[in-house]
Amino acid sequence: MKSSAKEIIILGLTLGIVSMIAALGLSITYSVTKPVITMQIKLALEKAQKEIFPEATEFLQKEEMIEKVSGSTVIKDFFIVNGPDKQQMGYLVSATTPGYGGNILFIIGVSLDGTLKRVMVTEHTETPGLGANVTSKTFLEQFNNKKISDDFLVKKDVKAITAATISSKALTNGIKALIDISKTSLVGEVND
Repeated sequence: MKSSAKEIIILGLTLGIVSMIAALGLSITYSVTKPVITMQIKLALEKAQKEIFPEATEFLQKEEMIEKVSGSTVIKDFFIVNGPDKQQMGYLVSATTPGYGGNILFIIGVSLDGTLKRVMVTEHTETPGLGANVTSKTFLEQFNNKKISDDFLVKKDVKAITAATISSKALTNGIKALIDISKTSLVGEVND
């Protein structure tokens, strides 16, 4: 059975109107949820600052470090951390790196002696029960007090999550990328 030109035009217009309504609905949803998401990211960063450097008195943001890229890891926030009497303690960085199911947003703290104080994952879309275990205490604690001069190689000096090697490697590679960016970009600034 052949459709007439009129039926095709009506069908096209109907599809166009439905698409415009859907686009409008998505844009309204985005505009309503964006401030909430931004606030949650800010709160997670503040929580990480307090947990990683509880004795810090000041976090000085380095704008020139934001959006620096190493491979597929992108810096979102970068802070020089100062303690009492403005004494530098290290730095704190948040970044994204692609995992198996999407981007992993994570935060690291590095002390002046070249020790990785802690790693926190604040957002991810990894597979529940598998890659989502990059947030597990067992996996993340292996980075605590790890020297930044270490290799950071999964199955060598980092134990992978069973059945989630891609997510394990993604986060480990992201951490190493941040350390490398920081070492090359902060020469003469940290440790002064």
